[in-house]
Amino acid sequence: MNTPNDMGAWRAAAAGVPALFIHNYRMRGAELKGWELVNVADMADSPGATEHVYVWARKGRDGKALLRVAVSEFSDVGSALAGLRAVLANSMNPEAHAAPNALVPGAGVAFAARAAASKGAKAAKAELQAAWLQLGNLTLRIDSVGDEPADVAPLVKLLATSFTKPPSDKALAGSQASEVKPGTRAGAAAPLIENLAEHTQDSRWVQVLAPSGDLRREGDAVLYTGTAAGRRAARSFVIGAG
Repeated sequence: MNTPNDMGAWRAAAAGVPALFIHNYRMRGAELKGWELVNVADMADSPGATEHVYVWARKGRDGKALLRVAVSEFSDVGSALAGLRAVLANSMNPEAHAAPNALVPGAGVAFAARAAASKGAKAAKAELQAAWLQLGNLTLRIDSVGDEPADVAPLVKLLATSFTKPPSDKALAGSQASEVKPGTRAGAAAPLIENLAEHTQDSRWVQVLAPSGDLRREGDAVLYTGTAAGRRAARSFVIGAG
């Protein structure tokens, strides 16, 4: 794939959006209406990353319309950007271009490919056939891989919203999500979360948001680097019913 991969420019773009850290996210099968989760696989393609690949089949299409979703979790933004560059370098799709902000407004770096016109009239219905993006410490690759083209844009938006927006008041009031108070240790270098493992039982996942700065994992802690105001505004959530 021939795409610009200036890491300096990528780091600047990633620093220009709110900080995000995600841990232990898994697709469970209820995320996509009208689709069935038919396969889940653990991968080890990127050093230092936890990777999961999901294959979805559109219901009623006998496996002809398929979506492949790869989610890779890294320790920090820099590692995620390096992972994205490696994925793009190994991709065989020559049609990738910078994705519009409207598609993934919370992404630091994102590319997308439109459906190939050579696939006929059905392809015209599929606005995007593939997307590659960095969201905080995650990289995502979403592809239409079936015989029938499928638009990946709705799924890209769904995942981006799930990762970059805090849980709703309704979710927080019920059992679907809870907010985590900052760690008990004081000081600018103290972790926002001291022990991730405490919050990921029963298939839960962790989301940390900050308006600016940098979030990263060291050991089992989530650390914040940035302004004092950014640290005070950072919020951490555990998502998923127990």
